[in-house]
Amino acid sequence: MSLVNAKIAGTLDCMGGNFASENNLPALSARGAKIEGPVILAEGFKAQGGVSLDGTTIGQFVTCQGGQFTSFTKILALDLSNSAIRGNVALSSDLETHKIFRAEGGVRLDGAAVGGDIDCSGGYYIAKGDIPAFSANGAKIEGGVYFRQKITAEGKVSFSHAFIAHNLEWREVNLPEKATLDLRFTKVGTIYDDPKSWPLQGNLAIDGFDYDRIERESYPNARTQLGWLHRQTPDRFFPQPYERLATVLKNMGFEEDQKQVMIAKNRDQARHVSATRDLMKDWLWFNIFGPIIGYGYRPMRALWISLGVIIFGAGLFKAGFDGEVVTPSDEKAYANQKYGKPPFAQLYPKFNAFVYSLETFVPFLKLGVSEFWRPNANRTGSFRLGPRAFPISGSVLRFYLWFHIIAGWTLTTLWVGGLSGLVKS
Repeated sequence: MSLVNAKIAGTLDCMGGNFASENNLPALSARGAKIEGPVILAEGFKAQGGVSLDGTTIGQFVTCQGGQFTSFTKILALDLSNSAIRGNVALSSDLETHKIFRAEGGVRLDGAAVGGDIDCSGGYYIAKGDIPAFSANGAKIEGGVYFRQKITAEGKVSFSHAFIAHNLEWREVNLPEKATLDLRFTKVGTIYDDPKSWPLQGNLAIDGFDYDRIERESYPNARTQLGWLHRQTPDRFFPQPYERLATVLKNMGFEEDQKQVMIAKNRDQARHVSATRDLMKDWLWFNIFGPIIGYGYRPMRALWISLGVIIFGAGLFKAGFDGEVVTPSDEKAYANQKYGKPPFAQLYPKFNAFVYSLETFVPFLKLGVSEFWRPNANRTGSFRLGPRAFPISGSVLRFYLWFHIIAGWTLTTLWVGGLSGLVKS
């Protein structure tokens, strides 16, 4: 039946109708039509060959509740692309009468403008060939979109570059392992999803997905939502989904979760950074320096590590002093004495292992100890720890001193930069 470019002053009511066609033509076509009232294709409506409402202007709502739409090979089951619909679009099953909405061969609303909601509750959406089970790419929807109540989507569901003013619900989905969800560059008010309904890993595309809030019942926390992000393809890394999730959690008052997401972002990005492909500084940051301070979100880690290195160094330098391999750097350190081991001069600065460790670790810190003492590479000695004596080498201790100084520059830079926010990604 053809109503192409028709003008209908009232309702297009095909409730309970049975339409069929042959030769790859739609069973019902109203392409380009202007309909002032609603369109009703519900309550047992059947279309063997699909329905085309492409480019149609509809002054009220569209209801296909309980309708059956089956397409041919190259024809969509229901085509509402580029249509302008003032009210709601019901593509759902009627749970009271048990009439099931079924679209075998794809439902398309690409480029459509919908003034209300799109309700797909309990429906069956089955793809054919390359035709998605449901697509609303580039659509502008002033209400919400609802995939819920045991809906079945076998194939691709796509809202790429769409705008949804209110909720996007994706929950209580049957056979989620057969669904692919594409939300790339989609703008949504609130996302309401269910982990049990998530697609399998690799079947979720959310690069550029923008939303304002996560419904409370959807577990707005880092642990759960990172599981959602990890349903993306593991072959490529997209930073935007992590950054958007972190911003939303922070705006909702979950600042600790926000930090966990940003740490996970960097940790996941590290898997895609290669020392042979990327700049060495990037590899060092993502794999060595970044983890020390939680990529700038846990700067105090470097401070505690620094304190541990200082204490450890103090112990080594004390052992070196006791073993007489840490010696004065100035000959004037010793008092004149004809016999026996010469004592230190009275005015020569005394050795303090902790101060020595602290001064050599912290850049530009001068406490008047390190310049007067140094490990002597030409000496070996021993120090006692309890009843046992252990050997110590001045050359080894000097190598450690060099490491101690380099570690001080590195760790101090990291925790100071982290606390100031200069070192963060």
